[in-house]
Amino acid sequence: MRLKHKIYYIAIGVILLAVFQVGFQLRPQLAFAAIHGHDADSHGHDEFKLVKIGSLKATATTTVLPTEGSLPKFETSTHGSGTLAGVNVATMATYWAEMRPDGTLYGECPNQGVIMAQDGVATFRASGVGASTADGGSKFRGVVYFDTSAPSLSRLNGTAVVYKWDVDLPGT
Repeated sequence: MRLKHKIYYIAIGVILLAVFQVGFQLRPQLAFAAIHGHDADSHGHDEFKLVKIGSLKATATTTVLPTEGSLPKFETSTHGSGTLAGVNVATMATYWAEMRPDGTLYGECPNQGVIMAQDGVATFRASGVGASTADGGSKFRGVVYFDTSAPSLSRLNGTAVVYKWDVDLPGT
């Protein structure tokens, strides 16, 4: 698989929430393609090795935005904490999501995410796709890009970080 296709597949996906749900518990898992772990397999195809770099837990509040057509659009604000690149961090973000005709969601965090570490801050932008789960939660997959001057988070600069963002209803 060519690098162009890999970037496309990695880039499909944002930190999003399901329709009309407020007060979620979010559990993202973050990983990135190891810089020195890019090799070809036995058939000559390139492969990326993903390395887990963090886990965050956050709560969220979602509001309905004016629609652009007939499908709903939402804005979500989150705040929480966890670890990222081996560092204890706090996080806040605001992003939007819109329902697509097939019922899935697409959303973006357009440089409205903040990660706060002991030695500085990072901002991030993200995009992703998601869908509702049978139990009323949601699952999202996407990619996030960080910009930081904090020494403890500097390895995130210039890296496409793939995320898995699972959303549970409170009490489930």
